[in-house]
Amino acid sequence: MKSIFKKIINLFLIFIYIINFINEKNIKVQSSNVVDTDINSSSNLILNYNININNNNNNNNNNNNNNNLNKLFKKNNKNKKLIIGYSLSDDLNYYNNSNYNGFNDFNNQDKYSGSIIWESIDILLIPRDLKNLKEIIKIAHSNQVLVSLMVSYNEIQGYKSIEIMDTSIDVIINQIKEVEADGASLYFKFPVDINYNLKILKFSQALKRNIVSSHLSVSLPLKIGNYDVKSISTNCDFIMVNAYDLDSSFDLARPNSDGVFVRNEIYKYWITQKLIDPNKLILSIPWYGYQFKCNNNNINNNNIYDEPYNIFLSSCKIDLNSKRKLYYKDIIQYKNGLGSGYKTSMELWNINSRTPYLNYQLDQNGDIYQIQYDNAKSTYYKLAETGLLGCAIWRIDSIYGIPNVEVRNLYNSIDRSLFGNTFNKDYQLY
Repeated sequence: MKSIFKKIINLFLIFIYIINFINEKNIKVQSSNVVDTDINSSSNLILNYNININNNNNNNNNNNNNNNLNKLFKKNNKNKKLIIGYSLSDDLNYYNNSNYNGFNDFNNQDKYSGSIIWESIDILLIPRDLKNLKEIIKIAHSNQVLVSLMVSYNEIQGYKSIEIMDTSIDVIINQIKEVEADGASLYFKFPVDINYNLKILKFSQALKRNIVSSHLSVSLPLKIGNYDVKSISTNCDFIMVNAYDLDSSFDLARPNSDGVFVRNEIYKYWITQKLIDPNKLILSIPWYGYQFKCNNNNINNNNIYDEPYNIFLSSCKIDLNSKRKLYYKDIIQYKNGLGSGYKTSMELWNINSRTPYLNYQLDQNGDIYQIQYDNAKSTYYKLAETGLLGCAIWRIDSIYGIPNVEVRNLYNSIDRSLFGNTFNKDYQLY
């Protein structure tokens, strides 16, 4: 009897040992996952201990994020999509458009043309150093629009010091509280240090701890490389994918935001490869363009760029020194042929990129310039039937002062109903 009892005790001890062994293995596996393996770095940092503080509560985090997103939707937002407007303007006339009646007043050509249409956006995203910051936030809130402040990732200091990191985060959070903003958007300037996930997590925790109903977004480039965007998406409410300034050409003038390329990257990289829920992605798109001087008339007849050198040319061999950013107020002047001293092709369409462009030629010396930009049609193409959470516009204040009919077209192209619930990879618009 004693021997049987002894065997039972031994079996029980063996069972306990096995359970402990398994738990230790799990802890080690979780610990190894803490390091940002997507970044090629041999640095052995002291901050790795804490990146996955909530590793066992990822499901809870996702549920909390979903609940937090629900707080961002207006009561009449049946589509559950977010329209975000970047603005750098400090002009209170732009925000406080008391003489402007939104979609009922597009024939009004007064000084308020191009003013912000509050009913069409959900979140206003502005810098933290605006002179009229508090007043702008009050105006936005009076129009049932939330305000998020732009925060550079580099402002979160502390490479190997938790204390320095916490202190720099507290300074930013205190300002957000003081001006009564509703959230923050971290934007990256790459490359970043290996602790980027920890910084995002700690910033998010501090923000939610101090402002319970706040939201946090992270702004990342469309082409991001080997960064752990899955973890980033877990530690914020949504990711803003920047689909602009994509042209790195040294030969031809090319689109600032190629629509076909953008849709392919969102589907193949962000959704398929990185497995990011489309409902956690905001696509940031441009309302501006770039102007180039064309040097085609200096090319010999055997060059592939050879075509009649006139205002209807499509391939613009560029002078790199002539590239400059243009906003809508200037683009529309050339598109509509306003002013004198030049002739214009008016708006042309690039079927390969689903983006517009135009050419104009100076009367004085015959030089031809090409402007690559986005309009309502190209904006609509990038967003339609993507299933994304919404879009962000860089920048809505750039259309201040343009004709109201142009304003209407642009705002119609970001309507909350066009996104759909799933990504249609076969969607076409010619």
